[in-house]
Amino acid sequence: MKRFCIIVCFVVLLGSLFGCSTEVGESKVTVALASEEQAADKDNFTHFYDESSGGEWKLIFTVNKKVKDFCFLELDESEKLKIADTLFSLDTFSDDSPLVVHTYINDATVNRGISFVDGGGETRYYGIYWSAKDGEISLKEITFDE
Repeated sequence: MKRFCIIVCFVVLLGSLFGCSTEVGESKVTVALASEEQAADKDNFTHFYDESSGGEWKLIFTVNKKVKDFCFLELDESEKLKIADTLFSLDTFSDDSPLVVHTYINDATVNRGISFVDGGGETRYYGIYWSAKDGEISLKEITFDE
């Protein structure tokens, strides 16, 4: 029985050292609607007020690991999707200080997005989408036509 326990512990240790997840090394940013408490908490959250939008929506962004060059973007989809402006940026966005953004999300077109440099050095772009059907906020990776 003692030998069996040692073998099980060894296998668990090897699994934790070498990892079995496909997300190892991958940076992930998530978005959700911020609670009233989160939206009001100035001590534990970084805040950005999107003055151009009226700030009706309160979104909270979190990361699973540090990302570089995080940007909150104004997107323009009038002719083809493009970045109209960088509204807010952080040199480094880490998991110890979530970001609350007071903004407006359009349900007809994508008007806001984010970008960041992931752990592999690649710049990633995501549009922020709101579903009027179920009220869900989501991030979807986007590309820009040249």
